Order: sequence, then C-alpha cells, then structure tokens
Amino acid sequence: MYKVLLVDDDRIIRKSLATTVPWEKNGYELVGEASNGEEGLLLIDKYKPQVVISDIKMPFMDGLQMAQISKNRYPETKVILLTGYEDFKFAQEAIKVKAFDYLLKPIESSILLEKVKQATIEWENEQISQEQKTKGIRFLKQKWLKKLLHHQGDKLEICSEMEKLGINLSDEYIVVCIIRLEDCIQRDIKEEELDNIYKICEGIMKSQGDVFDWDENEFILILQNQAREIVTQGIEKLVEQVCFYIKQELGITVTAAIGQIYKGLTSIALSYFEARTTLEFRSITPQNRILYKPKNFSPLIDAQLNKIEDELLLKVKLGLVQETLLIWNKFKSYLLEQPYISLHDIRLIAIKMVILLLREARKWSEKWEKCYRKDLVIYYYEIITLQNVHDILDKVAQVAHSLASYMEEKNNKEHESVVDKAIKYIEQYYSKEGLSLNEVAQAIHVNPAYLSNMFKVKKGINFSDYLLELRMKKAMELLRKKDTKVYEVAEMVGYSNPQYFSVCFKKYTGVSPLDFKKLE
Repeated sequence: MYKVLLVDDDRIIRKSLATTVPWEKNGYELVGEASNGEEGLLLIDKYKPQVVISDIKMPFMDGLQMAQISKNRYPETKVILLTGYEDFKFAQEAIKVKAFDYLLKPIESSILLEKVKQATIEWENEQISQEQKTKGIRFLKQKWLKKLLHHQGDKLEICSEMEKLGINLSDEYIVVCIIRLEDCIQRDIKEEELDNIYKICEGIMKSQGDVFDWDENEFILILQNQAREIVTQGIEKLVEQVCFYIKQELGITVTAAIGQIYKGLTSIALSYFEARTTLEFRSITPQNRILYKPKNFSPLIDAQLNKIEDELLLKVKLGLVQETLLIWNKFKSYLLEQPYISLHDIRLIAIKMVILLLREARKWSEKWEKCYRKDLVIYYYEIITLQNVHDILDKVAQVAHSLASYMEEKNNKEHESVVDKAIKYIEQYYSKEGLSLNEVAQAIHVNPAYLSNMFKVKKGINFSDYLLELRMKKAMELLRKKDTKVYEVAEMVGYSNPQYFSVCFKKYTGVSPLDFKKLE
C-alpha cells in the first residue's frame, strides 16, 4: 500500500480528511497526522510516505518550508499543498518548492483522492524510470570493468568512460574482492534481493572504492587508497561487514575471495584473477568465509619468481626466442622439484606470468598486445581447468614464445633499418675528418651504444673498423689513378695528416700508399 501523511493545524479538517476519504479501500495507508511543519518532518523521516497532504498556513513551520526541506531530503515524495486563501503568490511558492499540486480549501474528498492517485502514478513512474536508469548504469559499469580486465581499449578511453559512469577509481593501491552468493542453487534468489545486496555493498564501500554486478550470483568490490596499509587493513573489515549484513538482512550465505594489493588501475586484472582463482577452490574449503590468496608461496619460490620475471621479460623484449624458452623451462623444472608447492600455486604463477607478459607487451608492441589480449580470458579458464602441471606451465611458454618471436621479427626489421641508415650516412660523409659514431648516431636519431651494438650484430665488426675498411677501399681506388698524390688521397678519405694516413693504409693492406701505386 502507498503511504499518506496529513499535516494541518486545524484538527477538525485533519479528522475530516482522515475519515471521509476511503484510503484503505483505494490502496492507501494513512500513516500519521501532524499539526505543523516541524511535526510533519518528524513523521516524514519516520515513515517516508509517498504522498504528503499539507496546509500552507501553519504555526512554527508552514507547509512551504516543510515541503522545501522534505524535497531536499526525499526528492521522490509528492507534496500536495492546501490553502484557504485564493492568493496567487502561494501558487508561485508551491511551484518553487516543486509541490505536486496546489489546491484550495474546502476540497471535496473525491477530488483530493483523485489528485492523490495522480501523485502516486507519477511517483510509480519515476521509481520505474530511476530503477531502469540505475540498472543501466550498473550494466555499463560491469561492461567497463570487463573491458579493463580484458585489456580492451586504451587508458584514455577507459578513464573517459569511468568518469562518465561516476566510477571512483584511480592509480592508487588497489585490491579486488569477489562476493559469491552460495545459496543460489538451494533457492531462487529474487531480483529485489540482489538489488538489496548491491545497495548493502554500495553503502559500506561509500567513497573507498566501487561495487560492480558480475554474474547472477556474484559482485565485485574494488577498494583503493593512496596508502597501502589502509587498503590492507580496510579490505578485510569491509568484506566482513558486507558478509555479515547480507547474512543478517537476507539470510544468504556468502563466500568472499580477496586478491593481492597492487598499485595502479591496470593492475585490477591481476588482483581479480588471483581472487577468481582462489574462489575456484571454495569447493574444497568451508563456505561462508573469506578466502585469501596466499601472500607468499615460500621465500625461495618468491625470490626465484621475481628473478625469472626480470630475466624472462628481458629475453622476450630482445626477441631471443630460444633463450626465452630456456629460462622458462629452467624455472619450470625448479617448480616441479619443490615438495610443498600446490596445483593452486602453479595456477596462480601461470596466470600472473601471462598477465605480466600481456601488460608489458603493450609497452613494446601494441599491435601484438591487441591481437592477444582478447585471449586473456581463454588462457585464464584453460589454466584453472587444466589438471596437469606441465600443461599449465606450457600455456605460459606459448604466450612467451609467441611474443618473443614477434619481437625477434620486429627487432630484426628495426635493426636492419638502423644499420642501413648508418651505412648510407657513412658512405656519404666518410671523407669528413673526425667522423664519429656519436655523429652518425645523432644524424639517424639513435643511441650511440645501441648503434655500436647493432653494427656488431649485423655486420660482424664494430663501427670504427667498418669506417676504416670503407676509407681504405676508397683510398685504393683513388691510388690506382696515376695522377693522384698520396696527400690528396688522404684528404679525400678523411685524413688531414698524410703520415697518419700512410700508417693506417699500410696496417690495413700490408704496403705503403706509394708501394701500392707502384704495384698497380
């Protein structure tokens, strides 16, 4: 039934409206009566009626003041104002306080009842509209989170959508928790109950993070803060509150799984997958509890894992396919030798490495990362369903091999291009005295050390030897001409000092420039 409240300082009028209008017969409950605005506000706070019928002229607080305060607190409440004065200024004031309507006393019961019916129809339509809007936003928030977890879209796009949806997350310390309703199989949980759970989570989280609908029996909580210790202390407390209220208010059993804490918006995926993997093991652990991803495997495994991450990423980035696989297989063997490592731990390590490779790939090659990020969820589900340790770790090898192969091809193309540009520059300016590696590197916009390394890789000799060889070959061509002088040739190939040129030439050819001319 809809709730109606009467507010009028005239007791006779109040009693008349209370008794002459057939409220219950028409689906209304008269929840109370008040003699002034102050009393009316107390009853509005207590009962939160859909419709308030109030006189305007009252002592202490008039109907207009009460309507204004009521609208600020409960915008959905419909206020119908009554007055015995046919004064247009009251109508104007009624509009200002957003009253539903303004009626003159005396009012017939049938007319008032019809006006109340119109008010409740409008209230109902607004509730439906608001509910649809809320569900629409919740759906769009879910879509945004899935996009973030699957690494779809660039950071600017994701942040833009986040701002539009009012999602309160940033690049601070962040942790993900999955709230799983365990009673869905035993009984059909109603949509209203799910809405209430969402509101419970939202109310507890407040401005500390955000809440997302997930599957029909799951919610995602994301907590953030600039201080890691606050996130660490806060997540357990918040999740305990959520589980307690869901159980107390709705009688629904809950299991919560919490991932580890990471820094940055893009790390939500890693914390989520850790929470998800932990949740998969609830079948072998008691329900109605909070599950944590272990903070550490063991000091030795953690140390090895940190080391392997750096080594593997370096080899992959350099495109060293065989070395990449060699490092991973070595780590795989190490894991298999550990007596106390569980299948759960192996899965977590595999998921962590796959996410790490995909995340780092975005920095090196966005093209490859875009192709493979859509497979992240596929890899995840394969990893958590496979029962063989070798198969699980081989999934990581597949991703690492693919990325390393791509980087090998990409690097080869880039390196050839760099060396070709350098050679073209050297061939054009080899006659310039003092031509150096730094000058060439600056001319083609690369790091000198990088150019030096590429020369060794692609040409088998260093930069200075290549420049010397080019100059000496050019010098031999020039010396074969009978009318050329040694000092002239020296200048033509970048040597202002003929004696030094002669020393270099003899060291390279085994004979002096003059003897070379005679041989020719």
